[in-house]
Formats: sequence, C-alpha cells, structure tokens
Amino acid sequence: MEWLEVSVSCSRELEEAVCAALYEAGANGVAVYTHEGTEVRGYFGREKDLSGLRRAIENLPVFFPFSRRPYLKVKTICEADWANAWKEYYDVTHIGERTVVVPSWRSYQRKPGEVVIVLDPGMAFGTGTHPTTIMVVEELERRITKGMRVLDIGTGSGILAAVAAVIGADVVAIDKDEVAIRVARENMKRNEVDNRVELYHGTLETYLARHAPLPFDLVLANITANVIASLFDPVSRCINPNGLFITSGIIASRVAVVMEAARQSGFQRVLERGMSEWKLLAFSRRGG
Repeated sequence: MEWLEVSVSCSRELEEAVCAALYEAGANGVAVYTHEGTEVRGYFGREKDLSGLRRAIENLPVFFPFSRRPYLKVKTICEADWANAWKEYYDVTHIGERTVVVPSWRSYQRKPGEVVIVLDPGMAFGTGTHPTTIMVVEELERRITKGMRVLDIGTGSGILAAVAAVIGADVVAIDKDEVAIRVARENMKRNEVDNRVELYHGTLETYLARHAPLPFDLVLANITANVIASLFDPVSRCINPNGLFITSGIIASRVAVVMEAARQSGFQRVLERGMSEWKLLAFSRRGG
C-alpha cells in the first residue's frame, strides 16, 4: 500500500500543534523524530487532498510568533519501505524502574523483576521513546495491580495496553485507525496477553454506544491536548468513582485547554508531571 508521508520540520514548541494539525487533517498515524532537530511526520492515503493541512501549518506562526517557521514536505512511500527505513533508530529502551521495551527484531535477556514488552510498532506509531509515553509507563509501574480494569484510548501500537496487561490488568484498548488495531493485535500476541486485552476499532463514544462496560479503574489517553479535552465527558460515563484518568501528550502551553475541559466535566487534577516541554496530568472525579 502507498502512503503520503508529510514531514514537518519545526521548533519543539510547535511539536504538539503540528501533531494536532496532522490528526485533524485525518492522518492515519503521527510520529515524532528528535534525532536531529524536531520533525513530525504524518501518514495519509495516497489520494488525500493536503491543501487544508498546508494552510494550517503555514498559519501556525500567527499563534506562535517567536517560533521558527515550520517547513512542510511531502513524498510518496510504500508501507514496507517505511517500516524498514526507521528501524536503525529504534533499540532496546529501559523505562522507569523495571519496564524494558524490546523491538521484535532485537534480542534481549530478561533480568529478574523486569516487565519486558516485545514491540513492533509497524505503521501504528508508538515505540516508548517519547517523553509522553515514558511518563505514562512510569505511572503504570506505580499504579497497576492485578485484576485492575484499564481503558487505553488511542492505543496506537498498543504499548501502554501491553505494559498494563503484562503487569496484571485487564485492558480495553481503542483506536480509530484500523492499521493501529491490526498492529496492536499482533503486539498483544507477541507478549502473550491477547486474552487480557480487548481491542476495539472506533472512538470511545462509539464503543460506549455499543457496550456497557464495567467501570474502569484507570483510563489512559496519550494523544494531543485538543483530543484529550474532548474525552472528559465520555470518560466520566465509564470511569470508577475512585478511578484515575491519566492524560499525556500535552505540550506545556496547552495545559490550560485540558484543565478547563476537566473543570467543566467535574474532574479535578490530582497529579502533574513534566518531561522536556511535555506534561502528564492525572484527574479524578472526586479530587483524589
């Protein structure tokens, strides 16, 4: 299958805004590379009209006047070429106190007490190397207990769902991208937790319209600020009264957007963490 790869070179403070613009334009997935500067890549079907996205990217300096102007370029690639080209940048990653993310094409000798996740993100964009994912994994290490019910919204490669399930949770993982669900399903099999992770193709709203799940003890959303802001109302309908809603993928300048949406839906912030320019915010219906 052929894809349009949209690459946007930008300053770090524009990273979240560029990710949001790509998602809002209908990207099937978004990846962030920070090896030499910051580059955000989004992937679209071959026939996608990108004129609206170009305008959105060109207009970003209006809202971020002190940032370097972003530069956008587009090329056509096939899925197999993309899947192989970036593997040289992806190696064994240690996160937190005991989580180790191992690419499926690497070998690794597990040490006692480690939570080892074997992962091939394919076209689903989630390797565990980004600060937003690292912070969530560290929270999962601290909070997951056996039998806990976890909801992972926007699961991507399934990395957070896999970590939660390997530690001992029962997980529902949702993504609107069919490719992500396919990739996540393979990753659950690799980690032998496919019997503990229910995968659903769609949005949280459509999932709740078709299911009546038991309340979740922990809800995860590592996406973008605008998407997270839209989730508080549906999350309020499926979270345990004592449950925790952990959100990440939020650039520091967008915290206020998430906080206002949380307030309007009756959530209170109980935790805030930062790494680089990124924030993790956790909320409770009862204020902790």
